[in-house]
Amino acid sequence: MSSPLRAEMLEKQAERQRNLMESHVIEFRQKLRNRLDVKHNVREHVWPLTGVLAVVGLGLGYSMMAMFTRK
Repeated sequence: MSSPLRAEMLEKQAERQRNLMESHVIEFRQKLRNRLDVKHNVREHVWPLTGVLAVVGLGLGYSMMAMFTRK
């Protein structure tokens, strides 16, 4: 059988690992919440988003124009 001292040491180590894992989970949730925050991301990247949408709009406009002007 294991000694009571050894069991106590293992319990303390398990508690430290649980606390560490809990802090990692909390940190992961916060990072995920920040990455998925649409308002924040739009504010951060408004100009690149505007450029991409302009290029997509021009491409769609030219392709639609080509469909109606072909002979």
